[in-house]
Amino acid sequence: MRRRPGRGGLLHVPEGIFLAGEGDEPVWVDEFHIDTFPTTNADYARFCAATHHPVPEL
Repeated sequence: MRRRPGRGGLLHVPEGIFLAGEGDEPVWVDEFHIDTFPTTNADYARFCAATHHPVPEL
């Protein structure tokens, strides 16, 4: 993983095999970026309330 330039705490996770579940089943995962700052459900709720962003249905 490496930091993405100019994007703060985002990390680049390259594509590859992920061993998932109790049986370590190999699963192909495309590349993605993930933030290094933890966000709680309460943080997300405050964001939705402040921006009027629609809350996903459960």
